[in-house]
Amino acid sequence: MAVLKGKGLNNYCFNYEKPYTLIKDFKFPLIRRKSLSQTIPNSLGGPEKEAWRCINYIANATEYDVNLIWDDLLRKNNVKNLHSRLHLNFVIPSNSYLTNMKTRAKVALVIHIYYEDEIQYCFEFAKNMPQTADVYITTPAKNLELVTKIFEQMHCNKLDIRIANNRGRDVAALFVTCKDVLESDYDYICCIHDKKSPQVGILFGANFRDLTFENMLQSKEYVENIIHTFDENPRLGYLGFPKMLGGPYWPVMYDSWAAESNFATTQQILDRCGIHNTIERNLPPIVYGNVFWCRPIALKPIVDLALEYNDFPEEPMAIDGTFSHGLERVVTYVAQSQGYYSGVAYT
Repeated sequence: MAVLKGKGLNNYCFNYEKPYTLIKDFKFPLIRRKSLSQTIPNSLGGPEKEAWRCINYIANATEYDVNLIWDDLLRKNNVKNLHSRLHLNFVIPSNSYLTNMKTRAKVALVIHIYYEDEIQYCFEFAKNMPQTADVYITTPAKNLELVTKIFEQMHCNKLDIRIANNRGRDVAALFVTCKDVLESDYDYICCIHDKKSPQVGILFGANFRDLTFENMLQSKEYVENIIHTFDENPRLGYLGFPKMLGGPYWPVMYDSWAAESNFATTQQILDRCGIHNTIERNLPPIVYGNVFWCRPIALKPIVDLALEYNDFPEEPMAIDGTFSHGLERVVTYVAQSQGYYSGVAYT
């Protein structure tokens, strides 16, 4: 055990800091629960990966049922703490495949297109879905002809274009117009929408749009790799996109609750779902925005609410603090209540 002693090590608690080292190299039979779920000021912090490596080692190199660990972690901890301690960020290749095996998963793309001049942009990324995928498009009636003309070139298993009521925008388009899709037997679904964010200007709006599409649908290889990531991590239920940086988004980077009312609205939605997660005002969501990959089963409590357009605010909708903005933030807590952890995908 001499390796665990030495200069600079006296202030660290090894059964907290080094669970992977203890269990792998020293065959230590116990791990401290907090070592997998909580970050403390004295921690090695940011770059260490001991906690995540510990879980993977137990899953792959021992006969212990790692689901017992996940059940405990997901039942007792905040999404934010698990993301911070386990570093649930997935950096995924976009120009090479993680495996030569083609997925057998049943997948779908749900994409909402409001702006006519964004249709071609959305199509170029949608083409990166596997040809076995089903593609659902929601759009206002004014776009129907052009969307149909462009997306008829799509090579996919099924193309389904639906007229969406603009009340509730992309969020209602997903949870109301495409409720049946979320109830179907898909293994994984990518949910995304066009974006301009005119309230913050053309530059930031375009950058935000690129951030979402590039980290969800960057290339054919990238999409296959995301699917493989879900295949390889059966307790992964949700993958969001990285937070926007710069300008008006700096405050949201620090506190993604953003508007004060978003916390209360998220709590109210959880109450409606019958979910009693511990959410805290000082632990903001790891993601925001209605753009993600998911196992639809992880969002079942939201789908079961049977939301209607009347649940959403009429236009003109406020920039922040509405039911829609609460629904964007509630998804990771809902996924956790169903026994799944959430992460962030980075190309």
